[in-house]
Amino acid sequence: MSILKFLVIVFSVCVVLMNKGNASENEYFKHGMIHYDKGEYTQSIQQFRKVVEQNPNNAKAWYQIGMSHLIQQDIGEAIETLTKSIQLDKTFADVFNARGLAYSYNEELDLSLLDFDRAIMIDPNFAEAYINRGSAFLSQDKIDLAMGDFDYAIKIDPSNPSSLFLRGNVFAIQGNPDAALIDYKSAVAKGMKNPTIHYEIGNLYYSMGDYRNAVGNYTKAIEMNPKYHEAINNRAVSYDALGQKGKARKDRDKLSEIAGFRFTPHNEIKYKRFWSKNKLISLDLPADWIVNKAGNENKDFEELKISVVPYDSPKYEISASVVISLHKDMKDKYGKSNPGELLDFWSGSNAKNTEQYANYQVSKQVIRQMGEYSTKLYETVRQQNQGDVVYRTYEFVAAKEGVLYYAYFESPNNQFEYYREIFDKSVESIKIK
Repeated sequence: MSILKFLVIVFSVCVVLMNKGNASENEYFKHGMIHYDKGEYTQSIQQFRKVVEQNPNNAKAWYQIGMSHLIQQDIGEAIETLTKSIQLDKTFADVFNARGLAYSYNEELDLSLLDFDRAIMIDPNFAEAYINRGSAFLSQDKIDLAMGDFDYAIKIDPSNPSSLFLRGNVFAIQGNPDAALIDYKSAVAKGMKNPTIHYEIGNLYYSMGDYRNAVGNYTKAIEMNPKYHEAINNRAVSYDALGQKGKARKDRDKLSEIAGFRFTPHNEIKYKRFWSKNKLISLDLPADWIVNKAGNENKDFEELKISVVPYDSPKYEISASVVISLHKDMKDKYGKSNPGELLDFWSGSNAKNTEQYANYQVSKQVIRQMGEYSTKLYETVRQQNQGDVVYRTYEFVAAKEGVLYYAYFESPNNQFEYYREIFDKSVESIKIK
């Protein structure tokens, strides 16, 4: 049973006072706020743009433009317009907090932390900034710093359920399910109405062996979101633990209906070892998966592609796949040899490749040593173009002197919780010659 931890990043949305200006400027600002409050962000941007056309020094209008872009996940525009607001007014804590969020979404965590620090310096009682900084620390696995910020946010604003939920996540990561459960239940009592928190409570009960309460909370999550695939999958596993095979099968049928595939119970999956063409790469995956041939292999490069269905199948886009590549000539080809340099080289290349994606977020990263290889594992969510399938992926990279290999274990986001256990086993099984 794998547990997915969600990073919840919140921000304050405050209605700001209009700068003094002419009637048209104030009217445009007023209409911009009306659209903003209705969630009509494209229209709000149009109105606030009219404000800054008349008065380019209106810092609050630039802030509202930036917030509208941020909510729409247009991160580049958000950073640019929030920066204009900061250049005009360096005393407004909200704008630093907002730009910190934009940097977080853009994976520029060092810059985001600087902005959250600045927001807190301006307003030491800015609970949301502590929550956001704690979330950034948590994504860097700086658990103690994250806990400190969540503790302080709760002290400042005990009524905010988000800080309780996030602190509960930290307790869960630390292996303290009792404390996590107290925080999660407090967050619900304080008004958090979110299927995710019931999913997490279900995960805690499952980890404690209380499968009935796990089922109850997964059911609450599913009632709030009938297509909550992670909760459906985990409820099926809990039903299995209770010996209620019929109910488990119904949940798997529902999951299959959502995804368009039949999901074999994990304990029934048969694995086999897959090898690349020149036997340089091997790993374990379900025996009925399919090898897709890749070209250009040689003694210094090899690639192995494996998927649930063939790459040319109409169903490929909504199925799971694994691609693993090996480069043994990094020094000669790229002038990189040291493992740390190689990992940074891969990170930079990957960041460049994802620049134009409609959505790309890192939800977790793990750094560790595996034998002679230094490794990083990222869990990411990506959507290449608006309207495309959203994928969740393990991006795994490993390096030793002069050698780099990387692998992508991915499935559509609504199937990932089923495949997580398969991918975890496969990562551990990788062998490189």
